[in-house]
Amino acid sequence: MNVLGRSLTLSGLLLGLAACSGGGGSSGGTMFIETCTLGCGSGQGGTQVSCQFNQAAVNQEIAVFFSEPVDPSSISSASFQIIDVTSGASPNGTRFLDPNNSRKVLFRPSVTFQGDGSISFGFDQDATYRVLLPGTSQGDPGPFIESVSGGRNSSRLSCDIRTSQPAVDLVPGAPTVQIFVKKANLATPDVNDFIPDVLVTGSPVVTDVWRGSDIKFVFNDLMNPATLANPATGDAAFVTVEVDLDGDLSTADRTPLFGSYVVQLDPVVLRTTMTFTPLNGIPSSGSLDPLVNDNGLPRKVVITVPNNLQDVAMNPLANPITASVVPEFVPIAPVTLPDADGENFTNSANQDVSHSAAGRTDLPMWANGRLTRAWGGGRGRLGELILRTGTTLTFDTDSQTFPLDLMGPHDLITNETPGVDYNALDTTDWPTITVTDGVFEFTNLLIEAGATLRFTGSQPVRLFVRGTANVLGLIDISGVSPAQHNSMDSLGGIGGTGGPNGGRGGDGGTRYDFNAGNSMLTVGAVDLMPGVEAVDGGIGQGVGQNAQLASGFGGQHWPIATPIDRNLNPPANMDLHISLIDFTDCYSVQSGRPGGGGAYATNGGAGVPMSPVALSDDGFPNTPGPGQGGGAAGNNTGLNIEAPGSPPMVRRLAFESGNLRGGSGGGGGGAGVFGTSLNNIFSCGLGAGSLVENWRDHSGASGGGGGGGMQFVSGGPSLSLSGRIDAGGGDGGSGIPAVPSDVDQITLRTKRAMPGGGGSGGAIRIQAVNFPDSALSTTLPPRLDISGGTGGMNSHAARGGDGGAGLVRLEGLNTSPTAAAVASLLAPTDVAIVGTNAQNVLSVGSWGFPRLRPESYTSAMSCWMRPNVSFFQLVFVPDSPGNPDPALRYGWDMNVLYGSPAQTYSYRDPANSPFAGQSFEQRFGNQFDGPAPGAYIIVRFQGARAAGDLTDLCNVDPALQLVPGSLTPWVTNASDLNQFSPQPNLIRFAVTFDFAATIGSEQAQIQGITGLKIRVQPD
Repeated sequence: MNVLGRSLTLSGLLLGLAACSGGGGSSGGTMFIETCTLGCGSGQGGTQVSCQFNQAAVNQEIAVFFSEPVDPSSISSASFQIIDVTSGASPNGTRFLDPNNSRKVLFRPSVTFQGDGSISFGFDQDATYRVLLPGTSQGDPGPFIESVSGGRNSSRLSCDIRTSQPAVDLVPGAPTVQIFVKKANLATPDVNDFIPDVLVTGSPVVTDVWRGSDIKFVFNDLMNPATLANPATGDAAFVTVEVDLDGDLSTADRTPLFGSYVVQLDPVVLRTTMTFTPLNGIPSSGSLDPLVNDNGLPRKVVITVPNNLQDVAMNPLANPITASVVPEFVPIAPVTLPDADGENFTNSANQDVSHSAAGRTDLPMWANGRLTRAWGGGRGRLGELILRTGTTLTFDTDSQTFPLDLMGPHDLITNETPGVDYNALDTTDWPTITVTDGVFEFTNLLIEAGATLRFTGSQPVRLFVRGTANVLGLIDISGVSPAQHNSMDSLGGIGGTGGPNGGRGGDGGTRYDFNAGNSMLTVGAVDLMPGVEAVDGGIGQGVGQNAQLASGFGGQHWPIATPIDRNLNPPANMDLHISLIDFTDCYSVQSGRPGGGGAYATNGGAGVPMSPVALSDDGFPNTPGPGQGGGAAGNNTGLNIEAPGSPPMVRRLAFESGNLRGGSGGGGGGAGVFGTSLNNIFSCGLGAGSLVENWRDHSGASGGGGGGGMQFVSGGPSLSLSGRIDAGGGDGGSGIPAVPSDVDQITLRTKRAMPGGGGSGGAIRIQAVNFPDSALSTTLPPRLDISGGTGGMNSHAARGGDGGAGLVRLEGLNTSPTAAAVASLLAPTDVAIVGTNAQNVLSVGSWGFPRLRPESYTSAMSCWMRPNVSFFQLVFVPDSPGNPDPALRYGWDMNVLYGSPAQTYSYRDPANSPFAGQSFEQRFGNQFDGPAPGAYIIVRFQGARAAGDLTDLCNVDPALQLVPGSLTPWVTNASDLNQFSPQPNLIRFAVTFDFAATIGSEQAQIQGITGLKIRVQPD
């Protein structure tokens, strides 16, 4: 049996589209089945036709030939039944009369997409289906397939088929494709007139492709739709349609033409059509102005169809194609963005609110017909920072370079070098910013639950967010807790690092060394002689890393005097005292002193020494007295923290006053000789003949680092802190814990380290435009942690001193938090520390007008903008200062409201200025870091290319909705964006104010701006 020229042998039968051999014509005027493709015989005379076919394909056609022409209206799922014998379901497919043979009725299984883009057929693999066509001679109830003359089928067809074979090729051989477009009909004045279905392939190249044309791909076969396009997204699997910007196919300047692909399968004529509809139509052939391209060629649309495309039998495309067409030229007049009058700031429709500062309730930044300074929030020059769940990111306040990979790739507002040629730069050479002063300025901040932003370094953190700030996860500026310490290590533990600007913990005391004559342990290149302080625990570093200000004291070694030579008889140090332990062992149980806790708002705790036996057998104490915590010993004199309830000065934690400081470190533990024994065990004495038999000394654990210092400024409309800011001190270092099996001094030798003290908590200052009590979530406190670290412990219950608590300062502008509401959200929560209003650690107040940089910076950003016309890219009009028409002199400009009462002047045109031939831009510059006194306003522009349709220009996800690599740096002049490839089709602006100006100065007379205009040529 032949299938369009190809035969398939199934179960010894020829199976295909034509009928198998059977009986002749009609008999007695009654229509009957002559034959079918399943190997059935003739039903002449009304006999039943039966068959069993076990090698059907999942896309198996079933063709039934009748003795007379068939009435197509009689063909239905009831007159031509196919049922899954297991499930009773009817497979999806099409029943129809062959248009080329009026006696041939077909069932063709469907070919469809699955949700994952894979192909699916009407028949399931390895299923059994029953094919039944009712016949009148067998008494079937009908309905019946009928002839055009009204005769009903007299012979029942009853066959079972099993789909044991994969898909077969219904159109034998590899598929081919043709590409069609609509060509503009230039012979008529109507721009919507076109010539349909113009074949692309071949020569010459099709020109004047209509602006509203789609691109049609017609395949001569049923194709595997998974190789064509994804129905859920409308994206092509392999086909590409690109725009060659300069019309020169040899240059690498193509950019995707975005749109959607729709696939239609025609099971009747065995043909597949895929239609590509461009998102904004076919782009114009483009201006030949050298500003756009310098080779004088019109741009082209390049269509690539690779051989990855397959038919349902997995045959690859026989004629892969790369073809180009030239669009029609569509003239578009220049446009002013955002509209003819520019941005007049009358409403927030074009404001990116989440990336902009807010201002006072009675004086918003973007409203009332002007853009004016807000209250703070910084420049936002580092772009947005979004940390997703599971992400941990660490910033160094001493040196941190941006951009970061997880941020917008070039979303930096830098002091651009005027005239820089970005075409000559690789994208990796584009501007970077290295933060060396601890000031981090973001447009907006989101830290998701389960994400952590950590800061380290010697300088306090100053985190400025000009837009919305939402902390669901953790901001970590805590001090480091040292690891457990092995007391047999020669050197004591290394002190824990403080948080940013937090004091380092003191090192633990060193061990003695009698293996080098009379010298002590060699540390580096220096021999530490007996009596040197190294055997004592080190004092922690002070508040703000300032010497030993309020830090925890190191623990004293014990005993004070120690044997100089173990071989002297008797030992040369009578401070070594022995105890009889459990009536079996004679050894020293003398232990050193633990380190004290660091102090800040409250004193650090004292280190508490401990020995299993208080006194030796001769009555000598086995421990020194308690250690000293920070503050209690009077080493907090320089803190100058005013009493609770007094007007806050130090408690304001102002950076400019030197009061934004991290906490202090805890002290390290001192050395000890626990377990040292003599050879005279009978009397446990030090008399004649007594020698040190087992010398067992121990180095000490170190202190915890102090919590860091942080200023968090939110200038945007909302601050939400349902996560946590951790400025807690690090715990003091501990010895290795003993376990019940540790019963001998050799095993316990590693577990006798004197513990270190905890570092103090740090300092947190938060300033926000809107800071109600609800900004700090009351669910699962604490939200702000300035707890001191817990003192370490060792195997005989000695304990380092706990660190003291730090400080918190909260300030609001339009709304401020109340101490009573915040107190329960702080750690520590001990009433003695916090009290009803947390008076020892917390102060609240109003956010005063900031006049020092960077607190004086405030900024706003527009949404993305584009003309409301059909275009492909934007050309940004360059300056033409000599143009006699003032409106055409500058590619962008704005009006400055200056003086009192405010007068309106051009920002860029010196002919319209209060400064006698100098524009505002010329007089003050467009950089804050320029010549004194510097600019009061800077304006920056950024371009990008949309990767599809943007329904909301104020909420664009750069990762999903912009062409990768198309987001430009921020530049000083909009026309600089013409240098980037791909050419942007979007633009936005950011305006930053610096109100650090001296009262009465020229800059201070600037009341705001309005009428910001950007001239563009849509292309």
